[in-house]
Amino acid sequence: MIPQQRTTRNKVDLFLSWYCNHGIYVHRSDKRFKCFCPPSFYGDRCQYQNQFIGLILYVQRKSLRDHASIFRIVVVLLDTRKNILFQEQIVYIRHCKRRYETYLLYPDRPELKSLNYSVRLDVYAIHRLDNTIQFRTTLYYRILYPFLPVNRIVAELIIPEKADQASPCHNIQCQNGQCYQYANSAEFYCRCHSGWSGEFCHIPHTCQCSPQSLCVETGCICPLGKSGTFCYIPEAIACKNNLCKNGGTCIPYDQKLLKQELRCLCPDEYEGDTCEKKRMHLVVSFKKVTVPQSILIHLITTRTNADPDHAIQFKRISLYQSTVVVYPTGQYDIAYAQFDHTFGKKKSKAAAKLMVSIIVFVCIAGVVHDPINRRLLQDTEENRIWCV
Repeated sequence: MIPQQRTTRNKVDLFLSWYCNHGIYVHRSDKRFKCFCPPSFYGDRCQYQNQFIGLILYVQRKSLRDHASIFRIVVVLLDTRKNILFQEQIVYIRHCKRRYETYLLYPDRPELKSLNYSVRLDVYAIHRLDNTIQFRTTLYYRILYPFLPVNRIVAELIIPEKADQASPCHNIQCQNGQCYQYANSAEFYCRCHSGWSGEFCHIPHTCQCSPQSLCVETGCICPLGKSGTFCYIPEAIACKNNLCKNGGTCIPYDQKLLKQELRCLCPDEYEGDTCEKKRMHLVVSFKKVTVPQSILIHLITTRTNADPDHAIQFKRISLYQSTVVVYPTGQYDIAYAQFDHTFGKKKSKAAAKLMVSIIVFVCIAGVVHDPINRRLLQDTEENRIWCV
């Protein structure tokens, strides 16, 4: 026989499980309960859907020469006066998946019909070697149908190799900042100096960010190893079960989730989810020649019906160093080294003609015969040594 008290409790739990719709019920101290709603729903029973903007973002780097370790992408919802209404941060690590989903909530229910809304993406690069933060670019998207309860934006972000530069503009007077042009639009905007905010950078903004972090109008941009609103929380707390190997750095993938997904930022020599794999590398060895002070490694990737992609890696050569190790950051078809060396005039011309002939022959042979046009990156077991 089932006790009456247990039967009554089961009926109450079953009733409360559907009573709060999309939320959960929370017992109060006075033996009553209240519905606890997620951010996308509201109401006494979580029965109303909040109006929001869904964003699907595809991210990739424009150039293989970009050596920034990670990128922090700040997604903000703006009104007509460029006031920040809602924001989220996305962490993009090179060599990881590049599709992100997030949503931005309107501050009012329903949103004010007299205002126009837009979404802005600010991109910041963080370099692993010196842990410095650098602004890269900004994208801008207007909300075309603000009367809809849910708007969706699908965007592609191609991170440029170099940072955007300030542009002269006559229609905007930036009081405490500089004028910039959006990367995907002909419109201009004011990028404020640290400590200022607003459409024209005219509103004082108090910075409470930790040292080494970057204070901007949207908040704090944290360096590697720090997280939180003001970048005072060590990421070692989230990475206490760090599985990164071979000197990899643990990076929380999404700090908003209770069960955080972690990513490893690997050194140049390793790759993989936990930096467990050795990367294919090229070794340039100098024999019977004077070792130069620096060398340029050219990596060329051929494309069908398009111009080839040309990436360059610069390497300094220290004293008594006779070999240089290069770790390519992507796929390539042709690789050659360039450095300063004293040749005779005739030998220099002959070497240049020979190099051009070899490159032309390899390109033609790669188109005619498919096995020759294979990706060198697929030879994971082979280490190639060049003797110069």
